[in-house]
Amino acid sequence: MKLILRKAYIIDPNSSWHKKRADILIDKGIIQRISKTNIKESAKHEFKNVCVSGGWLDIGTHGGQPGFEHRETAASLAKTAAAGGFTGLAIMPNLLPIVDNSTSVTNIKNQSTKSVDFYPIGALSQQLEGASITEFYDMSLAGAVGFSNGIEKPISKAILLRALDYVKGFNGLIIYHPSDELTNSSQMHEGAINVQLGLKGTPAIFEKINVDQSTSLLDYSNSKMLVHLISTKLGVEAIKSAKRNKNQLFSSVSYKNLVATDEELLSFESHWKVQPPLRSANDKKALVKGIKDGVIDIIVSNHVPLEQELKAKEFSETSKGSIGLQTLFPALNQSLGDSLKIEDWIPCLSLNPYKVLGLEAPTIMEGNKANMTIFDNKEPWSYNSNNNTSKSENSPFIGQTFKGKVKAIINNQNTIINH
Repeated sequence: MKLILRKAYIIDPNSSWHKKRADILIDKGIIQRISKTNIKESAKHEFKNVCVSGGWLDIGTHGGQPGFEHRETAASLAKTAAAGGFTGLAIMPNLLPIVDNSTSVTNIKNQSTKSVDFYPIGALSQQLEGASITEFYDMSLAGAVGFSNGIEKPISKAILLRALDYVKGFNGLIIYHPSDELTNSSQMHEGAINVQLGLKGTPAIFEKINVDQSTSLLDYSNSKMLVHLISTKLGVEAIKSAKRNKNQLFSSVSYKNLVATDEELLSFESHWKVQPPLRSANDKKALVKGIKDGVIDIIVSNHVPLEQELKAKEFSETSKGSIGLQTLFPALNQSLGDSLKIEDWIPCLSLNPYKVLGLEAPTIMEGNKANMTIFDNKEPWSYNSNNNTSKSENSPFIGQTFKGKVKAIINNQNTIINH
């Protein structure tokens, strides 16, 4: 399919066209031409005055197939990724069967579609039980891009150290959630709001303690680690301090923690009950600054599809998690507009995730394969049950109108246009 972008604003720090406007001609999956002047060709599909970057990659997506197809199938997950602007997903191992061997890694990788690549994250421990580590190297050869025990299954520091030592031999990546049993058993952030609501809260200091301990083990092992889903000011400060001497330490944040605070829970809205929990306004401000300062490397969707039955309970009994792929860009675009320029945070979706996973990032240059996300940061868009592409509907954004819309993705010689 031939496609032309007219006066597109290019966001790609790896390209000489970064922060410039140009016409871009894509044909047969290749970036054929980039020009400051008008490209005198026509195409079936043309976009004017849009933004474009390398294709976005989400790390830590929760899928559903195999085992939980009522929540999400491979097809619905890929469709939702495309609608949200993602050409790649690094998928968590908490499926059924659990992705803890090379065969299951291959099965996840083979679910990739023409437009969305699936990158399996292997289980850090056998059956995610935390007792013994898995065969990292075999899974790496099969295509695993990292290893995690998931947010629901905290691991001991002894197991974490063994994992860090093991992956060092092949420059593998450990994806570590700074949570523990006390964090996971709470209902929300500890602060004025949880006291007002009478719900058990998790203190921010817990995150700092877990970050400090895990990064000390990383320093000791000289390995590679992503501290996944930082949510507090104390966590950002701990990462900033630890990064001073560590080139192989990375961190991520869920966009939900960048656009909302624990005040959302005053209405007992169960779709805002997520893990890590929404924090205070000061935490949110520190997270945004963490992106601006480069302390936080990537922004993720924290996409957790759940069936309605798990959300339609009393707040204290409802499960944690919400879907998020489709609404990440518009929610961030609307919320961060006054705090960060769009070119400050788009690389946290399009460039840095590839760096963290040790993959080659797509670059917008003539002759390269087109792996691109096309988006409009001004166009209004309403999200509702009719255009929700996920099989699950556990989103706090249903019925909301945003400023900013993903227009299309291009990957593997395939173009998907969002209407």
